[in-house]
Amino acid sequence: MNNQLKLHLVKEVCINNGDNITIFGQLEKNEFVIKHVTIKTENKFFTCNPCYYKPNKLREMHVSDFYLNFKCTKNDIFEKPLEISIYFQDESETIRTEQFFEFPFDDIREKLPGTNNNVITTMCVNYNNRLDEWIQYNLKLGFDAIIIFDNGSRDTDQKCNLITDKYDNVFSVKFPYGPAAAFWNNIQRISLSLGCNGLKSFCKYITLIDGDEFIYIPNGEMNIRKFLDNYDETLQMQSYLFTNISNDKKNKLENNYLDQCRFADYENKKYEKLFLRASDISENEFIYSPHKYTNQLRLEPDLILHYHCWANERHKYNSSMKKINFLYDFLHDK
Repeated sequence: MNNQLKLHLVKEVCINNGDNITIFGQLEKNEFVIKHVTIKTENKFFTCNPCYYKPNKLREMHVSDFYLNFKCTKNDIFEKPLEISIYFQDESETIRTEQFFEFPFDDIREKLPGTNNNVITTMCVNYNNRLDEWIQYNLKLGFDAIIIFDNGSRDTDQKCNLITDKYDNVFSVKFPYGPAAAFWNNIQRISLSLGCNGLKSFCKYITLIDGDEFIYIPNGEMNIRKFLDNYDETLQMQSYLFTNISNDKKNKLENNYLDQCRFADYENKKYEKLFLRASDISENEFIYSPHKYTNQLRLEPDLILHYHCWANERHKYNSSMKKINFLYDFLHDK
């Protein structure tokens, strides 16, 4: 067995489907193929074969994404030490002992009654210098909840959950994984898929934006529920970059991005994002991208858009950019 094989089983974010448990995973592409996986408790034994997803047709991926559906209940395995055995086609075996499975979406669901919630799911790492401002903005916009996959934040001043714990409807989910191979967005796909599948049963829309993106409704009330109530399909919104005057990478910003970054580059569109209608998501569907879906209604920027903040040297200021105040003014009631 190759000891350098990169394999993730996301035990911190399992999905409870009642009579079965879903676990997502990622395996570095090489000659090793998983044949089946077993879970042993003190007196029970469960096994299943992985279901692999088809590669993204847009470009070659360097990993194999899969999920496992175990025919057991949460009570069979929750808060119990487990022995996990992973068998490969060449009959070699990897054993992981004393593992615990966690089910964060069960706790989130208890705090979000009904099935008409509008939420954001995103992944962050070391974003404490901008996360609090971004959370306040989106809660004021009217989102019912924000779910943040904490991708192993290492900030020394404060951890992600010290920020999220201040809010009853903001949830930090442990997600301490690097990509199994090559690109950061390989592991981001797993967080998107987990978020969408774990939230879909009690949400109307699941919004896929990052912690440096701010939604704006230019010709209507700044209320996301009232806006989304006009639609019943997956929506795609466009974006523009905005930045600050400083081009110095040493210029520190501390949850004051909307104050310092007031210059929009209307010549530079970057990355559409989705309001994914939860009822469109099929069972254990893999969400390959936050930018586009199988079918979607593309909305024009005069209806809704998001501004994508690239500060300092990431997107250098130039005199053709237009000064904007409305993002800051909305947050601070100006």
